[in-house]
Amino acid sequence: MFRKQGYHATSMQNLVDYVGINRASLYDTFGNKRQLFENAIRNYKDQNHQFISAYLAVEFSLVPGLRGLFYGAVEMALGDADCKGCMVVNTTAELLPGDPEILGFLRENQRDFESIFVQFLTWAKERGELNSSANVEASALYL
Repeated sequence: MFRKQGYHATSMQNLVDYVGINRASLYDTFGNKRQLFENAIRNYKDQNHQFISAYLAVEFSLVPGLRGLFYGAVEMALGDADCKGCMVVNTTAELLPGDPEILGFLRENQRDFESIFVQFLTWAKERGELNSSANVEASALYL
């Protein structure tokens, strides 16, 4: 629900209906709406981090690996009947500026994904697929 509607547009009743448990159970299990949202976005980030790490760990060629990753993301977006988009991008657009906790999470998310790309680009550089003078940190930030 948060990914589809955003934080502010999602009510506790929306969450109760979506999760299929009563309101008291939702509060007992997850705390308040903000705590549930923070758990949801962290889970979303962790799942994406694990997927991309695993994908690039078995992809042994730079261009096909990146092409497959980004084309795959486009295909998933085009196939999303609800047009939910990326929860991290949606959250950035909805809650920034003005939410220091979310800003901290987003910076952490960026660092985590940069580190995945740094590792992948470093492997490519070691195999000679990337110019030896290439700045892997700057390239990772770009990706």
